[in-house]
Amino acid sequence: MPNLLAYLVLLGSPLVIAVIFRKCRTFEAIIWSTLGAYLFLPTGVGLDFPLLPPVEKTLIANASVLIFSLWLLNNIGTQGRSFRHTTEKPRVDPVLLPIRGFCMVVGAVVCCLILSSVATVATNSEPLFYGPLMIPGLKMNDIFSLIVEGLIAVIPFLLAVRFLNKPDHHFQILRALSLFGLVYSALMLIEIRMSPQLNSWLYGFFPHSFFQHFRDGSWRPIVFLAHGLRVGIYISMAVLASLALWRQTRRILWLMIAIWLTFILFLSKNTGAFSLALLFSPVLILTGVRVQILLAVCVAVTVLLYPMLRGAGFIPTISVLEIAESINPARAQSLEYRLTHEDALLARAKDKLLFGWGSWGRPQIHDPVTGLSLSVTDGIWIILIGAYGWFGYIIQFGMLTLPLILLFLCRSRLQVSFVTTGLSIILATNLIDLIPNSSLTPVTYLVAGALLGSVLYPQKGEYPISNISYSNTDTQMETPTQIYVRHPRS
Repeated sequence: MPNLLAYLVLLGSPLVIAVIFRKCRTFEAIIWSTLGAYLFLPTGVGLDFPLLPPVEKTLIANASVLIFSLWLLNNIGTQGRSFRHTTEKPRVDPVLLPIRGFCMVVGAVVCCLILSSVATVATNSEPLFYGPLMIPGLKMNDIFSLIVEGLIAVIPFLLAVRFLNKPDHHFQILRALSLFGLVYSALMLIEIRMSPQLNSWLYGFFPHSFFQHFRDGSWRPIVFLAHGLRVGIYISMAVLASLALWRQTRRILWLMIAIWLTFILFLSKNTGAFSLALLFSPVLILTGVRVQILLAVCVAVTVLLYPMLRGAGFIPTISVLEIAESINPARAQSLEYRLTHEDALLARAKDKLLFGWGSWGRPQIHDPVTGLSLSVTDGIWIILIGAYGWFGYIIQFGMLTLPLILLFLCRSRLQVSFVTTGLSIILATNLIDLIPNSSLTPVTYLVAGALLGSVLYPQKGEYPISNISYSNTDTQMETPTQIYVRHPRS
């Protein structure tokens, strides 16, 4: 059970976020608040209220960031300013009257979430019976809960579209990913040596199965996240972020951080995340922006169509299992177990392919006599298709893959830098991990929104690679310390 400190930290987090917005520029505050809340607030701790999703760290952090961002703009009215006092007369920021496609993005997301929720609830009113188990049908009051849950989840995406759309903002996202990864690496070393105990020591409970985190004679760290696999994919993203920063700035510090984080990732026994980091690291080091964008969009299209390709038998699962068997027989057995359950769940999802089975465990397979659940759901794609059907799946994964597709289609008119393509590779890495795992996090939405914003708000000409010196009242860099580079085109 969570201790008192867990609830105090969770409920006190809005005050910390307010301080961050007070001390930092808006785009910095959004980045640091979103990443900090995801990595350090207690997982699985929350309060339940009627007609609302659980009030836990994602809801509290995302809602707080949204409220402070809009409050700041309404009172100061200048993008990027903090709560510091200014002698300049306040102006109304155009974010309150969104321009250049932002209104369409918000409207499209909201309408799609509403339509998906209404359709899913309307087509799942019947109860399901499995022996002594009765799963109730969905009611109309479940629509509000589903809509709120969906809107809360996409807040980082929408804020990133508006506030994190410039190359320098992308630089700051990469920098935050790398530095938070460096901090996490120290905590991971503690748990690799002493077992995953930090969450128990600080918050009084362990958020998952303890024995799942013992691998090949050592411990897989979990720190403050829901599972060690999420720690692994985050560190792999931090590795790639460090390499993208090194490619852009050529500072040896970022290369050393990337090497260190790769070593920590190897020690953490996250085979999948480590393989992804090794796969994409040469891409960031050796290739140009065109190749990186092309690779990212190929991954995006493949992941978007993965359920269709899987159902049609175009995914070579047998070959993948043979490769996994040659590397690690134990991991191959685990992969085969997942694939078997995914095939069964995909077959069940075909009964309600368009709008899914809804929530309350309705998409799962149950024993007809005992009512016990016989299915295991790991990949977020099969979870979404089972619960919301193809309609809900296309909404969620379309939101994540559309930025990469548009970036590729608009590459000829955009001035794309290595920091932007670095974010593209990071998002592609996370998309691949969503196939076997459920690592859809606020970080994923933040990166996807930043890339979509770069298409909606294209930057022309040259740009600053980092915010070396900002004034206290403007997001633009001071002229004497402004450093520019030309956009690489190869």
